[in-house]
Amino acid sequence: WLDGELVSTDERGHAQFRLLQQAFDARNGRRIQWIAFDVLRLGGADVTSRPQRERRRLLGEALAGLRADDPVRVAECIEQRIDALWKQACRERLEGLILKDPEAPY
Repeated sequence: WLDGELVSTDERGHAQFRLLQQAFDARNGRRIQWIAFDVLRLGGADVTSRPQRERRRLLGEALAGLRADDPVRVAECIEQRIDALWKQACRERLEGLILKDPEAPY
């Protein structure tokens, strides 16, 4: 079981909710992708009690065979101070961030 979200991106690669809404109209040709950012169960085992850093490694291993043109991808992991990340997100006009404590369980 993986945790993620459906997105549709602009020309800069930034997810925008309005573009996702438009993408459901198959006639517009907009691409929908699924971005995985966590794993809850793997190979039948519950991994929610493991630290997020370990779950992130497991997610990468599970999806290692993805190609660049696949509609599924693993979310980028950026490790930096929250205040700096927030300022960057605001500058780039991102619609949101997914923040996780690397040592926390799910």
